[in-house]
Amino acid sequence: MVLNDTRLFVILIISILMININYVISWDVAVTIGREIHFFSSDGTLVRKLTNQNATSFSSITYDDASHNIYLSDKKSKNGSIFVNNLQSNKNDMTTLFTKKNGSYIMGMIYDPLSKSLFWTNGKERAIFRFPVGTNVTLAKPEMVLNLTGEIPRGLTIDLCSRRLYWTNTNKSSSSISSSNIDGTNRTVIINDLYEPVAVAIDHRSAKLYWLDDVEGIHYKVEKSNLDGTNRETLVYQRHQQPFHIAIGRDKVYWTDWVYGGIWCIEKNMKLKDSPRLWKSFESQNIEGHPTGLVAHDNAGNVDCIMMTKAAENNNLMNEKKNTDYNQYDASDISIKENNSTSKLLKLCLNGGYYNEAKKACQCTQGYNGLHCEQSLCQNYCLHGECKVSANNTVQCDCVPEYSGIRCEKYICSDYCLNGGNCSVRQGEPFCSCQFSQGHRCEETNDITTICAAICATQIYQLNMSYINFCRCSERNSTNQEYNIFDYDSWVNLLITIFSIIVGILTIIVIILSYFVNKYRRRPRVKKRFVVSKSGITPLTSRPQLPDDHCEIMIENCCNMNICETPCFEPKLRSPQLNTKKKEDKNCLLDHVDGNNAC
Repeated sequence: MVLNDTRLFVILIISILMININYVISWDVAVTIGREIHFFSSDGTLVRKLTNQNATSFSSITYDDASHNIYLSDKKSKNGSIFVNNLQSNKNDMTTLFTKKNGSYIMGMIYDPLSKSLFWTNGKERAIFRFPVGTNVTLAKPEMVLNLTGEIPRGLTIDLCSRRLYWTNTNKSSSSISSSNIDGTNRTVIINDLYEPVAVAIDHRSAKLYWLDDVEGIHYKVEKSNLDGTNRETLVYQRHQQPFHIAIGRDKVYWTDWVYGGIWCIEKNMKLKDSPRLWKSFESQNIEGHPTGLVAHDNAGNVDCIMMTKAAENNNLMNEKKNTDYNQYDASDISIKENNSTSKLLKLCLNGGYYNEAKKACQCTQGYNGLHCEQSLCQNYCLHGECKVSANNTVQCDCVPEYSGIRCEKYICSDYCLNGGNCSVRQGEPFCSCQFSQGHRCEETNDITTICAAICATQIYQLNMSYINFCRCSERNSTNQEYNIFDYDSWVNLLITIFSIIVGILTIIVIILSYFVNKYRRRPRVKKRFVVSKSGITPLTSRPQLPDDHCEIMIENCCNMNICETPCFEPKLRSPQLNTKKKEDKNCLLDHVDGNNAC
């Protein structure tokens, strides 16, 4: 009974340990977004997410595979500059490892497992610092390893075998990638014809140096070279991205981009004509901030430096012999090589190939090529399907039903159904289940209200449809969303109505003002009737004596005392005169002239 209990206890402990181990190593790529860390598997599945409420915006990330500690830097938070979390704890709690007042401006950070120290670049102080993370971490202080006056350091990585640091200088007057010993000595510039190198990483499997260059204008580059800067090669040279950080996986190269808000990737053996693909997008997620720091689990573990050195030597040897035509060798050349230590390596043919003594080269079997038949034509070629080599040694892909394209790289449902339709694959063809429209791709609809309701409810904001410009969702990231319809015809009719009302009111005001202006500008008409003699001679102070010798005349606006007995004076004005006595005298005078003795 005791033995059985002991066995059960041991099995239970082993199970718990295996669960923890599997939980720790189940992720392949980790990325920081705002105050969050997302862990993904190689196929892009989210396996874990951590959040630090004390952080503001993480800028870089690095990982220790031995202790399972993940380190994060925050250049803006006042609660801490560097945080640490142990992935085995299965908790979101993060410990503040280092705090610096007024911000730390840490942009690039890397962990060194041999010295158990963190190295980081500080763009404000223009230096590289070292911070031990051993037992007395609370008492430790960062130590300046390199004073980079005149440079703006940003990206940082470490070669664990040669014990050298590599960093990028984003000062546009002297943009470069430099290297030094881990203690800051033997500093040298290895790449200098760059524009703005933002990130750098080392692939320990192939002994290659990768970096991102944010080229002037809208272009960017992904390049690689040997660790000494030789054999430089451009992998990607395209437009419309703002790269931030780079990480090297087992077969892929990943980098974060702020324009599309996601992670892009390429195959390590891709050619310049191949295009990168958007591996993961965070645009539609409710996350504050851009994807920044990036780390790949495959390249953060223990490094076999002996194998790495052999791989570097083999790569250099293959690069030297790659463009050589073995048919041009004569007997003397062959004899020299037979006495050389590399003769065995030259005759080494892999994957079933054999060494052709006549051609002095490896004859590869179907489906392989390379100097030593080491490259499979199907390696990483078909992204979502099975690779097959035809009789003429060409590669073909049998894609799974959901994908198409030469390399099975295109998801057939991608951007296929419009107006919120749901796409599914039926008999290898995309099929749309329309909710608010009709048609083969749900393209036929006239109900703009229903469309806007669907768009705002399902968080579809990048549909290939003309109606999207009319919908205005009040809260894009909420589940129950309100929406408004921007109808241009209604707005035009409303504006025309308002304009017509304003014009009508202004017209009425102009008419009323014109009336009153004309009224008050009119002078009073003063008329006077005179009885005069027909002979034309009549005293002004007497009437004609004979009844048949007179006639009457009418004079308007008469203002002559000699003729009309009416004095000249100004008519009534709009506003009453202050001198009321003068006005009354004028009225009395007029009344007296008319024969009304009212004064």
